Amino acid sequence: MSRTQSQGIEYFPFAVDFFADNKVKILKARYGADGIAIYMYILCCIYREGYYTKVNDDFIFIISDDLHISSETVQQVMTFLLKRSMFNEQLFKSDAILTSDGIQERWQIAVAKRAQKTPIKVSDYWLLNEADTKPYIKVAHFSDSSAKNTFTSAKKALNSANYPQSKVKESKEEKIYKKESEFSEEEVESAKATQTEIPFLIAKESILSYREITESEIEEYFKKIYEIYPRKVSKIRAKETFEHKVRGYSSDEGHKIAQKIYKMVKHQAEVWSEENDGTGRRWEMIPHFSTWLNDNVENSPKYRRGKG
Repeated sequence: MSRTQSQGIEYFPFAVDFFADNKVKILKARYGADGIAIYMYILCCIYREGYYTKVNDDFIFIISDDLHISSETVQQVMTFLLKRSMFNEQLFKSDAILTSDGIQERWQIAVAKRAQKTPIKVSDYWLLNEADTKPYIKVAHFSDSSAKNTFTSAKKALNSANYPQSKVKESKEEKIYKKESEFSEEEVESAKATQTEIPFLIAKESILSYREITESEIEEYFKKIYEIYPRKVSKIRAKETFEHKVRGYSSDEGHKIAQKIYKMVKHQAEVWSEENDGTGRRWEMIPHFSTWLNDNVENSPKYRRGKG
């Protein structure tokens, strides 16, 4: 159901203890200013539209371009925000919607003056229960509009195609709408081919399935790579530099980069060993591992600034 323009707001309440929140502290510790910027950007998107926003296939890339932050970092931060319940993960899984109880509570405060003159009607994706909803916010169905029982127009479109029917009561309609897990692979592929708008098919999949390369995997790669590097000094600094090159990437990408570094180091060691008529480069002329890495490998998105 579409929303009226009056649901959007020009300003939203911002708590002075924002940075005292432990979730925000962890967000900042892991992703720095980029994490805060992405979070604030999404909040602005939500409040500009009202109390929620729908994620589509371009959402991540638009944020990436506007903020000059790699799309992979945007994806990582969105995953973090969902896993930490800074956005409602259940509603995102079902309908690719970003919102939260706190967002809706603050939205109520922001529209209070406007809504007291003309009550605002809401129907889609309302998370607050009746007790927490202000009297000037008119919710069509509290139970039906919660994250537990939300049906988007996209799901209705797919179901109506699979289950033609005449006019029936809404209660009967809801019984035939499938849950996400009940769609077959054929139905999903058909929806993709015809570009049917099913939010959980594309944009949501990559975010919910995202996994970074783990610390143990990074540790294992470092051991193998450092073992074949000719000059072994400043091991702690070498390890920290290697982590900066690999940490923050997705699992697949992280493995590819670590394997690439291994091949680069192996090749470089062979080249150095053939210098000076086969006697090899003098040990003191070989750069420290951290120096060599910084000269040959770019930092990961977590430590890189600017466009990725």
